[in-house]
Amino acid sequence: MSKSLLIIFAKNPLPGKVKTRIAKELGNELTLDIYIKLMEITEKNVGGLSIDKWVAYSDFIEHQDLWHTRKYKKIKQEGSDLGMKMHRAFEQAFAQGYEKVCLIGTDIPSLKEPILKEAFLQLDKVDVVIGPAQDGGYCLMGLKKNNEALFLDKKWSHSNVLKDATATIKTQGLQHVLLKPLKDIDHVKDLRGTGILEAVMDDDWNLLV
Repeated sequence: MSKSLLIIFAKNPLPGKVKTRIAKELGNELTLDIYIKLMEITEKNVGGLSIDKWVAYSDFIEHQDLWHTRKYKKIKQEGSDLGMKMHRAFEQAFAQGYEKVCLIGTDIPSLKEPILKEAFLQLDKVDVVIGPAQDGGYCLMGLKKNNEALFLDKKWSHSNVLKDATATIKTQGLQHVLLKPLKDIDHVKDLRGTGILEAVMDDDWNLLV
């Protein structure tokens, strides 16, 4: 067992349940294909890391998926909101003896192996590592010890999530570092320049012909 753990929060890939803001413009089926492509990119980005990795599904554990059980342990997210779910995932990880834990989502295609390695290295120096998202949130949280104040009684999905998190970190007297801001995929405009929509549409066309 490694002393470092990467937790990947993933939604079960079901029509109408993923990337709902994109689905309003592109429809449920195409949006589902986009989300699956994002998961494939994430798996490619993290698969080479020589640490333990968990995939935490939103509703139920998927068995026939792209996360091979030889490389990924699968768990179910537990909690009433995102904050509680993250808190409990970290709590479970530290209870199992991990010393450095990073949590990410599946909608940040530019969150690649070198950045993840840097996050774990920074945890040798500070208490908290955050990977900011360009929309004011964050796409990575790394801890050496769980702290419920970072997650509970928080408002999510707004432009001050990162600001609120750093304020809490300071009030808790913790040392932290911010990584390079990255773009997450929440809206159709976020897909521009990524090649993801074009790849998905090309894959769908190939299936038709």
